[in-house]
Amino acid sequence: MRLLRYATLALLCAAIVAAPAVAGWESYKELFLASKFPQLTAMCVANKDAIQADPSVDVILKYCGMAELALYKKDGQTERLSTAIDYLEQSVAIRYSEEAAYHLGLARLKALDRLTGAKDQLAREKEGLNDLWESLLKMHATENFSRDTLSNTMLVWSQNARDSLIERVLNNEKNPARTHLLAAMIRGLADRFTMINPDKGETEVRKGNLKIFKEWMRELLELSYFDNNIIVGMYKYRGDRQQEQYDQTPATDDHFTRALYNYNEALKRVKTNKARAVLSSDVAYLATLYTSSDKEKLAAYYKLGFDNANEGLQIMRKLNERAASVPGASYPYEVDGSELTAKLQKSFGANLTGLAYEHYLRKDYASIVGLRTYLFDAGFDWENKSVTFTLLAETADKLAAEHYHQPEIFKSYKALCLAASSHAFKLVMKKQQQRGRGAAYSPEFCRAYQYYVNYLNRFGETIEARDLSSQYEQGCQNVGAPQ
Repeated sequence: MRLLRYATLALLCAAIVAAPAVAGWESYKELFLASKFPQLTAMCVANKDAIQADPSVDVILKYCGMAELALYKKDGQTERLSTAIDYLEQSVAIRYSEEAAYHLGLARLKALDRLTGAKDQLAREKEGLNDLWESLLKMHATENFSRDTLSNTMLVWSQNARDSLIERVLNNEKNPARTHLLAAMIRGLADRFTMINPDKGETEVRKGNLKIFKEWMRELLELSYFDNNIIVGMYKYRGDRQQEQYDQTPATDDHFTRALYNYNEALKRVKTNKARAVLSSDVAYLATLYTSSDKEKLAAYYKLGFDNANEGLQIMRKLNERAASVPGASYPYEVDGSELTAKLQKSFGANLTGLAYEHYLRKDYASIVGLRTYLFDAGFDWENKSVTFTLLAETADKLAAEHYHQPEIFKSYKALCLAASSHAFKLVMKKQQQRGRGAAYSPEFCRAYQYYVNYLNRFGETIEARDLSSQYEQGCQNVGAPQ
């Protein structure tokens, strides 16, 4: 009899141990805030029946759905989306909350790509957008954009809503009526953030974050009108955000690639010349940022950037010629032409210098000579322009030496060498004069002077070389030798 009682007690204890503990909603919240999503989802499954009987079932289901959505973002398993949607739909149906509705909208929008029927996609898209938009509107009602310091929740929700709206715009490219509605939603969201006062942030970090977010939303509003085409504008917006995240390290190469992809997608669709010049400027600037130990790839991106800057400048020259007879902007929030031209010129110079240098390192002298027309015809200055002329002069000098027994070819390279070194010297002379009369010669000035005099002497132009030496030799004696 005693043995039977012991056996019954053992079975009862085993059953107690095997049964999952029914936790209160606070336990689910704690696991979610600690990002312990696998444990949370496992507890949701284990306590499935008990959760339905809990007075806070809507709250628990909300955290179960949010955890499944968080795991989907990590592992991309599509079945998690269905589970997340199921949990969140139940939560909202039992008791509405902005947080559950917001995440339900995100989950529904992310699940759209699995739908093949156009009608199903449109219906589900409307559901997702409505959930997302309604939750944001209710959140808006509790936070005064012009008076309050916006909560982190508002910023995160708005950023995710922005990204979801942009995704839907690009996916609805062939449905103009739909993109028109989505554009209005994007503008409505972005316009609210123009009222933010970043100085109301509690700390310097918060002030900085609010300032950045306000700038993002200002650009979003303006680019929704870019080229009079929301599709082109959103590709550019995506490219700008990716470009910001590229910090010129191999770890962020993916952001460079994505930025370039988005700019190119925008270029494929652009209609107005001004917008094309803007996008060409974006690609050209992005190329100047690229760093890599792969010299072939580096040269290819310098070439890409140079070609885009050159095309952009040609467009701006034509637009400036027509400006007098055809005034007015091509689209709202059009960028200033002078600023755009200055940006293109800077990228033109940086990419041209980088390309010439990469050619020089590979001893590809023919390609450097092929750049001479662009270099001589550029009627504007940029950093290291004199260095580029020096590279061209050195290249021409080497080629002249190789063709010493071919008088006509030798003569052409001699002329090119002297012209390039003369331009380099004049550029640094201009900088020297800007330093003021009587200022000591800079190392840059003396290097350019010495190169030019050496070339003059080498090619028999001794009179001019002697004249320059009489003016500058003494002042450069203690500055340092050319490097």
